[in-house]
Amino acid sequence: MNQTPATSATQEAAGLPRLRTDLGPESVLPDGPPVPPRVGDMDLRPVDPDSNDPERISAWMRKPHLADTWEQPWPPGRWRADAIARLGGTYSVPCILSYGGRDIGYVEIYRAHRDEVGAVYPSTPHDLGVHIAIGEESLTGKGVFPSFFRDLIEALFDADPFCDTIVADPDHRNARIHRALAKAGVTGGTIIEVRPDRTIRLSAVHRADWSPGR
Repeated sequence: MNQTPATSATQEAAGLPRLRTDLGPESVLPDGPPVPPRVGDMDLRPVDPDSNDPERISAWMRKPHLADTWEQPWPPGRWRADAIARLGGTYSVPCILSYGGRDIGYVEIYRAHRDEVGAVYPSTPHDLGVHIAIGEESLTGKGVFPSFFRDLIEALFDADPFCDTIVADPDHRNARIHRALAKAGVTGGTIIEVRPDRTIRLSAVHRADWSPGR
């Protein structure tokens, strides 16, 4: 359920440590980020905290290829609480990514301006950010992620005509994701210490510079 801006600014931050609390109500949009249900040949849906989604996410995040970079090897109960907090506001939507009828990964689509990353670049309220975790390691390195990310960029720009910038902020050590982003056409990036225990490589895609199908 989406909240009003006034409610979001106070209650939403309680369970979401990356959510900024230094912004005025004009920075809180009334609607959450869009979730395109079909992205290329993959499906995307919001997490259902009352299903076995939290157990699935927890299992993925404990795998070595995600535990080192996401650093969120949480138990299912914490993932359930996190999903409830996100779905209760307008800052971020947690999603399950499916491919060929099989759940393969976890995706967060969020309003970057309201996230801590929005404080380290000139963000605006309609900017979107994306976090992607491919839980099925057998699918990594096979071109699945670059194709999905290209399709997702186009789907998000189509879904929010006021969004001019989409950002990705993976851990600066995550060489696999950096290579995948480059293959998707997202090049460059700036190394930024967001806080003492988090250093990212921030990449931004601007609508004016993005070529569909590139």
